[in-house]
Amino acid sequence: MTSCNNILAIDVGLSFCKALLFNEAGDVIASASCSTPVLNPAHGFSEINMTHLWELVSGIIRQAVGTKPVAALGVSAHGNGIYCLDSDGNPVAKALTSMDRRAENEINLLSDEQKELLTTRSTQGLWAGQPGMILRWLKHHKPKEYSRIDKVMLCKDYLSFMLTGVYATDWSDISASGLLNNLSGEYDAEMLEAMEISEFNDKLPPVIRAFDIRGGISESVAAQIGIQSGTPVIGGMFDVDASVYGAGITEPGTLCTVAGTWNINTTVIETPCFDPKVRQCIRRGDGQKSMLIDSSATSAVNIEWLLKKFFENNIGYEDFSAELEIYKWDNNSPYWLPFINGSLDTAAQKGALIGLDVSHDSKDMMAAVAEGICFAHRFHIENIAQTGAKFEKIRLTGGAAKDSFCQLFSDICGFPVETVNEKQTGAAGIRLAANVALGKYPDMTSNVTVEREFKPKHNNWVLFNKRYERFKELIKYNL
Repeated sequence: MTSCNNILAIDVGLSFCKALLFNEAGDVIASASCSTPVLNPAHGFSEINMTHLWELVSGIIRQAVGTKPVAALGVSAHGNGIYCLDSDGNPVAKALTSMDRRAENEINLLSDEQKELLTTRSTQGLWAGQPGMILRWLKHHKPKEYSRIDKVMLCKDYLSFMLTGVYATDWSDISASGLLNNLSGEYDAEMLEAMEISEFNDKLPPVIRAFDIRGGISESVAAQIGIQSGTPVIGGMFDVDASVYGAGITEPGTLCTVAGTWNINTTVIETPCFDPKVRQCIRRGDGQKSMLIDSSATSAVNIEWLLKKFFENNIGYEDFSAELEIYKWDNNSPYWLPFINGSLDTAAQKGALIGLDVSHDSKDMMAAVAEGICFAHRFHIENIAQTGAKFEKIRLTGGAAKDSFCQLFSDICGFPVETVNEKQTGAAGIRLAANVALGKYPDMTSNVTVEREFKPKHNNWVLFNKRYERFKELIKYNL
């Protein structure tokens, strides 16, 4: 009987959930997916029914695995937001995602001293979708729910708990949450006191590395998902960190951009530090190196919204990409502010199509959406550059990373843009960590290769520079 070397990677974003089974060579031999069941019952609300999410994820695990053996598995998932269980292990209420804005006013209620303490020690900015801010909001607005909370988790930790019954988190996820003192690498009672959530001093999860084994598949779910009980489940990762590992970036010098639901831009640094120019600095899944991240919910979520709401899903990403390939921008092209589900923390808080006239049509709208997304990425990339971080090129991943979009991205940002042969970078990061956990790999170094390189075209760069300056003026207004 031959030994099993298959690795199952579960990747749960805010748009899709995927289960991919890799063989020893790193090839995907089976997969299954479903839409992430995000609910938006009111303006600023972003929720997930936790039980329904588990049912969907356990279903795609079963579908991907079939009768094939699994050596180890792990989960990467969207960060921040909050998933709460009571003392019986049941959901307290729906999970709130990182895109939920209900806690915005909680930040305004903090004193300047509290804000300084929290940002400096957590090496994060403050925003409404962080677990601490959501807990504070729950305490003030839903005290009965708040009093029932026994376990505070992030998405991948909730799913891993359902697989193993083990309560834990990893360095990348907890260090991105605003709950950890990233300078000391420990939970900090003064931080929890500043957020008015001291009740959780002894309730936050133990922290392990991404490639540590958190536990085995429990007997209660083994039959449900088709994986033998006791199969190792690794610590897992915040999906941003998993994607950066999966894209082959372990050292400073290359900026990694994820054009997914979120607009994520990150570069590796040696030690954690707080810089107010960017959203956050996190520890990587190994607990050693760190990453600067500047991000917002302003990327491919705009494309998904456009294709669904305006084109009623009659065209897809490939059609969208084909239109970008032939579109010619000029000074008369309309502008898109990509703020349908988030903003750049500027005066403009909602999406807008600006500069229309009778000559414009659906092709101009598609081009404007793509350009607006790239402008928002450039905004974040410039913030990272202002911290003194050095990088010479951009490695672009995510659902929007088609050829025509990559060329536009290079023309707008002014850097060479690379894509790699690994298209499922988040899942690939989990595969790497699982192989480290099993002793098959010495570290998290990936063997991905650069597939394409796109260099900025001078005439386009000149045009987009002018248009970007106009974009920056437009976002100064509260539309």
